[in-house]
Parts: sequence; structure tokens; C-alpha cells
Amino acid sequence: MSNGLHPPLRERPQQTGPSSKAAPAPGNGISKPVAATPKPPPPPEPDRTFLVRALNSGNPIQVILTNGNKLVGKIIIFGMFSIGLEVDGQDVVVYKHSIDMLAPAPAPGQGSGQAAR
Repeated sequence: MSNGLHPPLRERPQQTGPSSKAAPAPGNGISKPVAATPKPPPPPEPDRTFLVRALNSGNPIQVILTNGNKLVGKIIIFGMFSIGLEVDGQDVVVYKHSIDMLAPAPAPGQGSGQAAR
């Protein structure tokens, strides 16, 4: 039965000529899989490296914020967007977008480490 749009299956012409399927590789007819190229290692993240070292050492760091405020404390945790510090016995969360600079805390009596003007 034909609806006018397509001929019935038994009336369709047979395809002759090249098919759309790829021919098997010469030899036994089994093609070899393509070896995947290994992924390159991710680029180093300088902030993460610094924070991991500071967290593991337990040494205090100096955090200079974009508004000029300075915090000195020990890192207790950090993530993609924030750093948790212990400053004067208080836990403080600082968002990374508000940080201007991270540095090891100056030793007592050494000042801020900036040159006098």
C-alpha cells in the first residue's frame, strides 16, 4: 500500500554503487583503534602552590587587601574563591577577588618589608 509519499519497501530500488559505509582496512578486515593522545598536565597555579605551602608549614602570612587593609594570620583552609585565616584568635574568611597580595608575614620587629620612601 502506497501513501503517495514513499514507495512501499518491496518497491524501493536496490542501491548499486559505493555505499556510505567505510570499507574495512586491507588485511583481515579489522581496523586498529586509534591511540588517544595523553592529556598535558594542568598549568601550575601559583596561588595554590603558595597557599598549600603556607597551610602545611603553619607559618603566618600577610594578606594585603585591595582597599589597603593588611591581615596577618595562619591559613586554616582555602578554596577556589576564598581563604580562611585565623587572625588574632578569630576565624576570618577573605574572598580572593578582594586580595591584592599574599606574602609571608614579616618576622616580629622587621616591619612591613616595604622600602622607605
